[in-house]
This record gives sequence, C-alpha cells and structure tokens, in this order.
Amino acid sequence: MSKKYKTFPAKPYPLGVRREGKDIWVSMVSEKEDCGILLYSSKGKGSDEENRLKIAFSQECRIGHVYSMKIEGVPVHYNEYQLYKGEEVFVDAYGTCYGAYPYGTDMDETQMKGTFAELEFDWKIDRKPALKFSESIFYGLHVRGFTMGKDSKCCHKGTFAGVQEKLDYLEKFGVTSIILMPAYEFMEKEVSAVSTNDSILNYWGYKPAYYYAPKASYASSENPCAEFKQLVKACHEKGMELFMQFYFPVEMSDVETVRILEFWAMEYHVDGFQIMTEKENISAIEQSPILAETKLIFRAFEKEHEYGRKASEPENSQKRFCIYHDNVMRDYRRFLKGDDFVLDAFLYHFSKNDKSKAYMNSIADYHSFRLADLVSYNKKHNEANGEGNTDGPEDNFSWNCGVEGPTDDARIL
Repeated sequence: MSKKYKTFPAKPYPLGVRREGKDIWVSMVSEKEDCGILLYSSKGKGSDEENRLKIAFSQECRIGHVYSMKIEGVPVHYNEYQLYKGEEVFVDAYGTCYGAYPYGTDMDETQMKGTFAELEFDWKIDRKPALKFSESIFYGLHVRGFTMGKDSKCCHKGTFAGVQEKLDYLEKFGVTSIILMPAYEFMEKEVSAVSTNDSILNYWGYKPAYYYAPKASYASSENPCAEFKQLVKACHEKGMELFMQFYFPVEMSDVETVRILEFWAMEYHVDGFQIMTEKENISAIEQSPILAETKLIFRAFEKEHEYGRKASEPENSQKRFCIYHDNVMRDYRRFLKGDDFVLDAFLYHFSKNDKSKAYMNSIADYHSFRLADLVSYNKKHNEANGEGNTDGPEDNFSWNCGVEGPTDDARIL
C-alpha cells in the first residue's frame, strides 16, 4: 500500500501490540535500532511478503532500549502482525490473541502471528462466587482432553465451549471449582527427547509460553478471548469458580509474574490460580493489591512457605492461600487401595493442618494418574507421547481391579 499511515512517539508501557479503534499501539524492547512491526493483510492473495506492511520505529520513539509508537491510518484488514529486529522476525510475547492455527500444527515461532483481539465483552452482572476453600471441591481438567472423547456428548469438542457444555455434568456430582491445566497460548510442537530428528506434541503446556492470551486452538470460534470469558461467566452463573494453572520458569521476574496474574484477574474475572514454579519466595504475589481477593494455590516445598502470615489476617478470616502436598495424595491413594500400615499417615495429614492456611488434599493431580487411571492400571503407559515412557512417576499407588487397561468385564467395571 502507499504510505498513508502516520507514526507518533508513544508511552513505553504496556509492552506489546494493541489496536484501539483505527490506531495501532506498538511497544517493544530492542537493542537494535532497526526494529519495528510487520502487518499482514487478510485481503491479499499472494505470499506474506506481498501482503505485508513494514513499519519501522524512528529514533524519536526510543527511550533506552524501549521503542514505542502509535500508528494512524492502517486499514483494518491488516489484522495479523509480527515484530522484527534487523533480520530476526518473531511473535509478540505480550500478545492477547494469536492466529487460529489448527491444533497440532507443526510450526515454529517465526511462523506464528499475533492478531488484534476484541477484548470488549458484555459481562452484564458478573459476581464471583467467593467460596471458602473449606466448601470447595476442585476438579482439574485439560481443556482439550476433557471433551474430546466419543462419550463426552459435546458439540464443541476440545474447546472452552465444550467445557461450558459439561458444567451441568460437573455440578451434578458436587464440583464447585474447576482448575484448567495450561490454557494460555503455547507452542504445541517441540523436539523429541528420544530423537532430535522428530517433533512431538507438547500436550500439557508446562513450559515458557505466551501468557496473555487464551489458547487459540482450544476455541471453537474465531474469538478465543470472548469464548473464554463466556466460560467464566457461565461458571459464575452456576455459583462455580474457575481457576487456572500457570507454569512460571524460575528466571521469570516477580514483576512479570504479578502482571500476568493481575491481567487475567481483571480482564477475564478468573477466581484464582494454581501457581507452578520452583520459586520459594512469592511475596510479590502476596503484596499485589489487585490480587488481594484472588485465591492462590501453591505447592509446598521442603521448607514450607509462610503463605498468608499477616498480622492483619486473623485465623478465622476468609483464607485466600492454599497449599497442596504431593505426599498427601500418595497416602490417600494407599488408604483407598487398602494398603497395610497407612492409617497413621492418613490421619497425620489432618492433625498437622495449620489453621492460618487452607490445604488442598487431592486424590488425583496434574502430574500423575487421573481418577479413571487409578482403578484401570497397575503401571504407567506413556508410550504414545514420544518420551519413551520416561515421564511421570513410576509408582502411582493404583490398582487395575483385575485387568490392565480398558475392559468390558461388567464385574470389574
């Protein structure tokens, strides 16, 4: 297109790319002066380069290593984008929506594009249930896996809309709160640990990711942002809560961690988070005023954290910090299975609960057998995921009830 657009210096934060009306705002970090945005048109019929608009930052747009500008006059059909530094082309790490690529698409991050998400949503009157931990029954699920089976009876299998279809089912057996395994955007394909020549599907998403966007391939519509919000709204209408798991690598800054959680709490009305990290210091999350009423679930370390230990928070107040222990799950399973000499361990977990905190006591969790597996298998069978059956714990304290795996035996079922 002929150059009809105009660029102006802008404020450096927030980082990322967004469209507001007819204007596009871009802010990125770059040590190179040759940097900017690549905009792609949905109207073109040729290659990406033929339908691409390249807009560079001027030096007037730079503060330190942050480049920021407002672009006016770009037609709305330029609705996908990437960023560049010199010859390097990459996707915006702060994007709020990405292209609707089919699930399992084999591509790398140089092929991935951001899109301009419509974040406006009519929440009407949306009230969080604000349930006490002591009144909660949690059900953890994988968005795709939960509704892909032939017995799910879902119209929108493998999607946020599919999970919404199953809320009545979950409600019937007492679930008050669902926890979504990573449902933000992440790359699905990665190099196999067994063979570097093969790529495998990263089904779970416990890896560094694009934390500000719902996973596009988990959406049945072209607007994953609206579909996710509709799921949260539907949960709240039933008096149910929606929690999200977030995996954060150790090297991620506390500032960025808090910013991500605050974004989901404000933009998507999420009720709480299960934080997956090896960091032992989570004081930055505790101190966020925006997250003051957001529930937080943490894994206990060898030296237990002082979560929620504040003088202003009496023992009988509404607890918002919850701790879960892996060893509780193992002892629960052994007790259920009828192992000898386990009653003392089973009772110990109740006697040691600190009244200033809440505790999540799980029979199944994200990193080992699900509920159905506990009564179907004596050992793990992860051969299909390309990791040579090496992932996951070896002993799941399960019992196959007489037949290893699926069976039609009515007595065993």
